[in-house]
Formats: sequence, C-alpha cells, structure tokens
Amino acid sequence: MRIIVIISKTTNYVATVLLAIMGLLTVADVTGRYIFKYPIIGTAELSSLLILSICALGLAWTSVKREHLKVDLFFKYLPERLQAAIDSVTLTAGLAMAVLLAWRTLLEAMAQQRIVATSGLLRIPVYPFYLILAFGFAMLCIIMAYHVVTDVRKAVKK
Repeated sequence: MRIIVIISKTTNYVATVLLAIMGLLTVADVTGRYIFKYPIIGTAELSSLLILSICALGLAWTSVKREHLKVDLFFKYLPERLQAAIDSVTLTAGLAMAVLLAWRTLLEAMAQQRIVATSGLLRIPVYPFYLILAFGFAMLCIIMAYHVVTDVRKAVKK
C-alpha cells in the first residue's frame, strides 16, 4: 500500500501544478483580452482538458486521506463497528462504480486514439486525457479496495 500512497501523493502534486498552470493561463487570457485586446486562443478548451486531468489525478489522494464528501449527521454517533460495516458496504458500491468507470474510460481512450480524435480549436489529441482519467479511476479502485478490506476487518473484529 505504501507505493500506492506515494503514487497518489505524487499525482496530487501534479494536479496542483496543473491547477496553478490553469490559473496562470486564465489570468494571462483575461489580461490579454481586456488590457491588450489579444486573448489567448484556446484557453477555454485547454482549461477544460486541464480540469479533467486535475480531478482525475486528485481522486486517489482524496481517497487515501478519506476526505471525500460524506453526510455524517447521525453516522458519527453510531458505534465504531457499525460505522465500519456501513462504510464497507458503501465503499463496495463505490468501488464497483469506479471499476466500471476505469474500464469504460480506458476503452474510450483506445477508441479516441484509434480514430485520432482531437480537440476542436487547438487540435490536441484527446486520448491522453482519457488515459489520465482511466489512471485516476484505477488508482481510486486500488485505494477503495484497500479501505473495504480494512473496514470489513474493523466491522468483524471481536
């Protein structure tokens, strides 16, 4: 699990750098548009591809830290074993969805590569962004599976 945590942390740092780049690109585009009357062509398109990558690369680290959104109005008052049992069930459902998303996104990446699909204005190949998304979901699957096992152990411990 240690290597997965290191990879997740690294992908989170990459996502942070991409977010900074996207922010700088947006500032440069707005400055160019309103001050110099020359916007940066394709900023919105590039930002949409970057935000996809940022979200995908941040998924795993968020799961490692267990910082996904969760409504725990009453949940936190339940016994620890019951919390672990509920978490294992919900994580299993989430894991099934993440596996499906990783698999289908990988298939879509291969399809996009096969047809040489590109973005509209900048003509950037889109399959690498699908691969990043598939990688993010695959990492999420590994971490969720680990959490399911640990939660089941907590729920059934004597």
